[in-house]
Amino acid sequence: MIVNQDHNHGDYEIHSYEPGKIKVNEALYDRSIIVSTHELQEWQPQRFDELSLDCFAPILALNPEVVLLGTGDKLIFPDAKLLIPFYEAQIGIEIMSTLAACRTFNVLMSESRNVVAGLLIR
Repeated sequence: MIVNQDHNHGDYEIHSYEPGKIKVNEALYDRSIIVSTHELQEWQPQRFDELSLDCFAPILALNPEVVLLGTGDKLIFPDAKLLIPFYEAQIGIEIMSTLAACRTFNVLMSESRNVVAGLLIR
């Protein structure tokens, strides 16, 4: 599914998502990723049940204004204990399916927001 055809103000734009695949710019990823305005990196957890406090350190290191957590094909809310680092740092976090997070990332980027998306692939 094509996610968004508008251009953003960063180095990365998510072009499409389907279960197991995320296309960013012209590259296709089959692993979970963290994407921000000017950075893209593979992310250790591949599934929702692999999330831990340690998994969020690379996201927090980017000092985002808002974080989008894509939980895979389905919207699944993590235990509140996992979100404590975001609350303590006063960083907004939105939980949604990975498809919704991909669309929202492009919208927030087009608004020049300091957004980071942690996108689980499965």
